[in-house]
Amino acid sequence: MEEKATKYPLVHQEEKLIERITFGKFLRDVLAVFNLEKGYLATLKNLIIQPGALIRAYFEASRFKQFHPLRLLLINTTLALLICNYFDIGEGMAKYSFGQLTSGGVNSIEGIDFSESRISDFFYRWYNLMNWLYIPVGALVAFLVYRKKGFNLAEHFVISTFINAMIQFFQIVVIFVPVIWGFEIYSFVAFILMLTYYTWVYNSFFKEKLMVSFLKTLLIVLGSSFAYTIIYYFILGIYMTT
Repeated sequence: MEEKATKYPLVHQEEKLIERITFGKFLRDVLAVFNLEKGYLATLKNLIIQPGALIRAYFEASRFKQFHPLRLLLINTTLALLICNYFDIGEGMAKYSFGQLTSGGVNSIEGIDFSESRISDFFYRWYNLMNWLYIPVGALVAFLVYRKKGFNLAEHFVISTFINAMIQFFQIVVIFVPVIWGFEIYSFVAFILMLTYYTWVYNSFFKEKLMVSFLKTLLIVLGSSFAYTIIYYFILGIYMTT
C-alpha cells in the first residue's frame, strides 16, 4: 500500500529550561552552535543504518531535533577538503576530473604545468563547491522520477542534501584509495559507493522493492550525471572567457 505524504502544517511545542550560565554550560552552548556534542555522530550513524526513518523524521514533528542537512554538508565538505589537502591529493583529484571531463584521460595533459594553468585553477579551487551543484540537479531528477509519491521539489532537495553530505563523508572514509591505488580505482569505488548509497536511501525512504529502487536510482544517477556535465561545461566555458 502506497504511503501518503504528510499533511502540513504540523504543530510542534517544546518547553525550554533556562539554566544559569557556567563554564561547562557555556562550552556545551559553543558545541551546540554546530550541534557536535551528540547530533552530528548520531546523524551519521542513522543516515547509514536507517536513512529513510531519519529523513521522514526531519520532514515531520521531530524536525527541530534533527541535525540540519546543510550544516551536515558544510561540516563533511570541510573535513573532506582538509583531509585531501593534508594528504596532498586535491590537485591530483582535480587533474583526474579534468581528464575525465575532456574524455582524454590524465595522459592527455601530461607535460603541462597543471598547477599554473587557468583550467586547473577552476578545478582545484572550485572542486568541492561544484560537487554541490549535483544537489539541485539530483533533486530535480529525483522529483521527476518519484513525482507520483507526493513529495515536492524542496523535500527532494533535502533528501539530495542528506545524500550528498554522506557522499562527502564516504570520500573521507576511502581517502586512502587514491593514495595507494590511484584515482582510476578511486573513481570506480566512489561510483559504486554513490550508487549503493543512493539505492539504500531511496529504498529505505519510499519502501519499494529493492530492484525497483535500484532501477529508479540508476535512472536518477545517470540523468543527474548527464545534466550535471552539461551545466558544468557551461559554467567552465563562462569561467574561461572571463
